[in-house]
Amino acid sequence: MSHKRDDESDEGTPPKQLAPVPVVRALLLTLILEHPDSTGYVLMRRIREFTGGRVELKTGTVYSELRRLEDQGLVTTTRESGGRQRRTYRITERGREELGIIVEEIQRRVNFVLRPLVELATEHLQQDL
Repeated sequence: MSHKRDDESDEGTPPKQLAPVPVVRALLLTLILEHPDSTGYVLMRRIREFTGGRVELKTGTVYSELRRLEDQGLVTTTRESGGRQRRTYRITERGREELGIIVEEIQRRVNFVLRPLVELATEHLQQDL
């Protein structure tokens, strides 16, 4: 199933532009998909665990993106009752589609830009030794 937008190329076609890939968005949508009903705090912990502690996002970064995801209809929230008013998150069908688009874009970048770049740089770095 292809998740491309009308203005995007196919997965096998190199990207024509290199706009920033929304990595935080991809992380959050993936982790919400894998662990529905997680709170923002739990999602921050899961990002640290997923990256082996190499990525630790600031609270403001995570909660700002979660608000944007909700505003864009990519996730839904439920407020937990009890002491603190915690929100839990679930991905919507639109969120799944958006995640598919992001994943395809990341794969194109790996195939057509990042892998060839690493290979070329490594080759030239080894020649200079």
